[in-house]
Amino acid sequence: MASLDMSARIYEGNGQWGAATNEVRKMVVAEIPQQGDLTKAQQNLALRLASDATQAEDLSTLDWIASRIGNRQMDDSGPVFNLLTKRDGAPLKVTSNAEPQ
Repeated sequence: MASLDMSARIYEGNGQWGAATNEVRKMVVAEIPQQGDLTKAQQNLALRLASDATQAEDLSTLDWIASRIGNRQMDDSGPVFNLLTKRDGAPLKVTSNAEPQ
């Protein structure tokens, strides 16, 4: 797994998003089960793939990772992951927990 991570980081550093996406997707297949709770590391890996795929404009990978993660609970990275993988065409809604002034 370390060699995939290293090559993905090199591709990311060089802006080769398609190649980076391919490497990170291999990591996801090996590291993220199709069901069950996600560890923080698994959540970070899912977000990394979504980010790389967004940079590569790889919609099929975005759909794939969204399907693989499904409705499983994510921590702080959940909203960003959902934003990157959203594909239903609905306008984005920005919400805030702040009290109206």
